Amino acid sequence: MIHGMHSCSAVWQTCNIPHYKKRGLVTPVWKNKRDLQDCSNKSGITLLNVAGKVIAHLLLSPVGNHKLRTQRLEQSGFTPNKSTVDCFIAL
Repeated sequence: MIHGMHSCSAVWQTCNIPHYKKRGLVTPVWKNKRDLQDCSNKSGITLLNVAGKVIAHLLLSPVGNHKLRTQRLEQSGFTPNKSTVDCFIAL
């Protein structure tokens, strides 16, 4: 735990992310549809180590907040607390 905190602190101070923390393991997850052989019935998730997840979260939080402030009402896909019904109302 302490090593992870020092590692994140070093990344924050130097703005240099080590190569091994930039890598993730992409794993296919079945979407619970009929055909397991069809690749469109699977989606990929990326598994990161804990320090990599913390760094990714710190880097993506400001980007996500900016995106939420600047996106149009019609663009509600993958937006917190929004549904497709909200998109229809906006149109």
